[in-house]
Amino acid sequence: MAGARALGVGAAPELRPRARWSVDEAAAWGDRTGWLLGCNFTPSTASNQLELWQDAGIDGINIINQTIPGSYTDFIDGVLPELRKRGLAQTEYTPGTLREKLFGGGPHLPATHPAAAYRGAFAESSATAESRGTVAAR
Repeated sequence: MAGARALGVGAAPELRPRARWSVDEAAAWGDRTGWLLGCNFTPSTASNQLELWQDAGIDGINIINQTIPGSYTDFIDGVLPELRKRGLAQTEYTPGTLREKLFGGGPHLPATHPAAAYRGAFAESSATAESRGTVAAR
């Protein structure tokens, strides 16, 4: 079984509903299960791990890819629905652009911003490129 544990295969985590583990309990669980590798996760086991991390106070993760776009679509189509079912991921988002959410106002730079002077500056060259077929039409 030691070889299987090295591959991240072994006993499933012993989850208790929202119970906080002591440092000794977490260390004992780590000793029993070994280091889990991400490549063997199913949506359920990945969600278990993320739930443990959230219970420990981690409030966000970064997702890295092994394949593009496969890794992201695997997470979005597999893990995210499981997290939403458990109430661990958002299901609805406030409408608007990131700029609107961070700074208020509209989806564009304010007219007083230096870059606003360039608004529309490339519209003619973009239209010319689209008519030549060198750029995909929007």
